[in-house]
This record gives sequence, C-alpha cells and structure tokens, in this order.
Amino acid sequence: MARYITGVLMAVGVVLLILYAPVIYIKGFVVLLSLVACWEFLSIAVKGSVSVRAAGVLCALVGGIVMIFSRELQSVLLFVYVVIFIAFVMQFFGGESTDEKIKRTAFFVLAVLYSVFLFGFIAAIFDRPDYRFLCFLAIACTYLGDTGAYFTGRAFGRHKLARVISPGKTVEGAFGAVAGGMVAAVIVGLLFRPEVHVAMMVGIGAVIAVLGILGDLAESLLKRGFGVKDSGTIIPGHGGILDRLDSLLFTAPFVYFISYYV
Repeated sequence: MARYITGVLMAVGVVLLILYAPVIYIKGFVVLLSLVACWEFLSIAVKGSVSVRAAGVLCALVGGIVMIFSRELQSVLLFVYVVIFIAFVMQFFGGESTDEKIKRTAFFVLAVLYSVFLFGFIAAIFDRPDYRFLCFLAIACTYLGDTGAYFTGRAFGRHKLARVISPGKTVEGAFGAVAGGMVAAVIVGLLFRPEVHVAMMVGIGAVIAVLGILGDLAESLLKRGFGVKDSGTIIPGHGGILDRLDSLLFTAPFVYFISYYV
C-alpha cells in the first residue's frame, strides 16, 4: 500500500512542478536528485568510505552547475578532467589493495558522470521552449511503458528477456512496454502538439519505451553486480532515487536530442 500511495503522491507532485514551478527551481530540484543518486551509487559501489561518497557528491554538485549554467565544451571537458584526476588522487592514500583501489577509481568516475550527465539532460529539457510537452512525453512513455510491461509480462510472459540480469523481465513484457510507450506518445502529442504526425509520435513512443527497458536493465545490472536489492531507502515502497528514475535517466537524453527536430 505504501508503494501505491507514494507513487500517486509523486505523480501529482511532478505534474504540479512541471506545470507551475519556475524553471530554475525545477533545475535545482533535479540537481538535488542527482546528488542523492550519486551518494546511492557510491554507497553500494564503494562500501564503508564516507569520504569517497562525500567527494563524489561534491563533484556531482559542481557538474550539475556546469550542466545548468554552461554546458560549453571547455567547461564540460574541464569537469571530466577534474573528476578523473580526483578519482585517482584519492587512491594514493590508504591501505587497501591495488585491485580495490582500481575498482574504487572506476566506480567513482562512473558514479559521478552517470549522475551528472543523465540527470543533466533532464535539467536541459527545461531550456527548450516546449519543455512541458517534452517532459510529459518522456515521463508518460517511460512509465506507461513500464506499466504495459508489468501487466503484459504477468499475463503472457514466457520467454526471459535478460535471465541473468533481471529474471522477472520477459520478451512479452517488452512488447507490452513498447505498446504502452506508443499509446502514451500519441496521447501526449494530441494534447500538446496535435500538428505532429501520429506516425512520428508512435515511432518516438516505441523508441522511448525501448530505452526505458534498457535503463531498467542497466540499474538491475548495477544492483545485481553489487549484491543489493535497492539502491537506497529514501522513497517508501520504491527504494532509492536510482530505483525510481532508472528508466527515465535513459529516455530523457533521447527526448532532449529529438526536441530539436520534432
């Protein structure tokens, strides 16, 4: 029950935020989510090292600022350089084995860049003139696709999609996700952009649904690799920020890029 109540409250909150909140507040909220996500990632990847997690969150904060206020190539390259530099320098101290230090270096870089750039694309959508249409397109296709996958998989699921990574997902469920994504895209298109051809919206919805599945599998791979069930406990009934937004982190960049052509 807690899962459903939380889900409804989050859905209502997101809709109100997109419709009425000033863009700068929304971007700040997205950056906050990215900091929590970075902390979650490093908590499961680099266990027991609060200093590493704190350094990662600080880097993610700087990266979020770069993504919101600059996004110039030189600024982004400088940020990536600094993250890699810090990741290695932190491993010059301490008594862990070199194998462990190498893993920590790689996980640090991955956690920061994963959080900064994927959440950064969500924030970047709000720079587009029709950001409400784009936000609802990304969210509706992602989560209606997820709903379609759930019900189709339960009713007809027979063939495993990725047995080792996520045993519960099926090929039939994936088809349900694509169908849900297409329906969602058509509805959002009719509401916000009726001049866009229905066939184009169907294709966009299908791609978003597929990317959502891949984002979900990516998060499942991380959790299975680190031996955890959830990335965190911040959302009652849902786990962590990464658990709830895993699919959207893969679909939002696609929606941002196609916004220049739709």
